[in-house]
Amino acid sequence: MTVEKSFLSDDITIRYSDTGAGTPIVLIHGFSANHEMWSVFPDLEGFRLIKIDCRGHGASDKPTNASDYGMKMVEDVRCLFDELQISQAHLVGYSMGAEISIQFTTLYPGLVLSLTAGGSGWSQNIDAGNYNMLSRSLIETGSFESVMRGMSPDMSDEAIALANSLIGGQDPVVLAAVAGAMHQIICLSHDAFSNCHFPVLGISGELDPERGNVERLAEVFPDFTLRIIGEADHMSALSEPLFYESVKKFLTGSE
Repeated sequence: MTVEKSFLSDDITIRYSDTGAGTPIVLIHGFSANHEMWSVFPDLEGFRLIKIDCRGHGASDKPTNASDYGMKMVEDVRCLFDELQISQAHLVGYSMGAEISIQFTTLYPGLVLSLTAGGSGWSQNIDAGNYNMLSRSLIETGSFESVMRGMSPDMSDEAIALANSLIGGQDPVVLAAVAGAMHQIICLSHDAFSNCHFPVLGISGELDPERGNVERLAEVFPDFTLRIIGEADHMSALSEPLFYESVKKFLTGSE
């Protein structure tokens, strides 16, 4: 599937795909990925699937300065709502996409029907530090390896190789700029969630270092459901059938 549609957000071209009909679901991918991450998420009857390429990723524009990222990535989602004249939608985000989605819900709770946060949750100062380390690692080595081993010393060589493969032909300077501004999005206060009264699903692999942050969402979202995918880590949880099935049941109310 190509991202043939686009709009301008702060003079940056953002591309997206838009398929199906019904209640909108906005899907936001993880760091260094693009809308194709959601190939594991087939069309849902009665839903309109809108898959965005975040700035710095996929077919969207890729500025090289950190000042062009951070909260501007959240505002891109708001611009998407405006572009498509969407009054409310379900948000589904994974990893970086979950962090963008969570920040969006605290700023614009009235636009949110529900939130699904996979592979990341209520992140903390240490997570902002990890993004900063990732930014430096990308500039110095062009890879994820040093920061991934720092976060999870037991991470297998296969998992690290898979993560590095996501960089592909992408410019490490662009990805470093994205990572270097993520501190603006995460580390939310408890009070920031005070107006968030919609249903929330948190999904994490059992072996994911981010699992604790996903579980912590229960502290700020009263209507919270948690799904743990056994024997899955951060890289593999999204491809497990239980991920899609959990989201489908959550969105259709069939649990």
